[in-house]
Amino acid sequence: MKVMFFFMILLLALSAGACGSSSTDETPASAPETTGAPASDSTQATGSAPATEDSQATESPTETAVPQAAIPAQETAPCSPGASLEEQKATLAATANAQFQGNTKENLPRLPFGADVRDHRQGGLWVVVEFRGDELETITDRKAALDRQMADAYAAIFGAGCADLKWVDLSGLQKAIAKVGMMGDPAMPQVPVFKTRMTADEAKEVDWDNRHSLDFSEIWKELLLNPRWREELQGAGGN
Repeated sequence: MKVMFFFMILLLALSAGACGSSSTDETPASAPETTGAPASDSTQATGSAPATEDSQATESPTETAVPQAAIPAQETAPCSPGASLEEQKATLAATANAQFQGNTKENLPRLPFGADVRDHRQGGLWVVVEFRGDELETITDRKAALDRQMADAYAAIFGAGCADLKWVDLSGLQKAIAKVGMMGDPAMPQVPVFKTRMTADEAKEVDWDNRHSLDFSEIWKELLLNPRWREELQGAGGN
């Protein structure tokens, strides 16, 4: 009986050990299914999506070109008494640039380059400005418009009261027939067609308040007049 009793106890102990071993083996087998690689890859792909070039391009605003509006001539501060050469240069440049703001009738900037204020080799300051004129119907009208624009600009520049200003050169740019090479077809670039100069001594003698009733061909120095313009103006009885 004792032998049988110990034999049954041994069988129960072996059965309990087998059951414990079976439940422990199932835990490692199920772990890879819970922490598999695909879930990790999916998380990384989702996190990197906002950084793509396409998404950045979509969010960037689109720039729209806005045409420059015509701007009337603006008043500028004159030179202060005892201003240095550099201060006078800045005042003269601002004054000259203010006379040619906005666009022409062809929607081109009236002032393609800013006014150039430089030291003159004979002493004093020298202002040089090239500006675009309106392409009006006749050369007579174009020339008259350039005359008015130049008269207003001379009045403003010399009226700025800069003590060291000695010379001012103004050039009007318009379309003019030109040959491209020896056998090329005629072209119509914008070139200086009328250029004048006035000195400070000459400017002192001008009644600027009545400038639009004056004949400036007798006041300023004519440095350039397009040959075709000269012919047509002479035929029309102009200068």
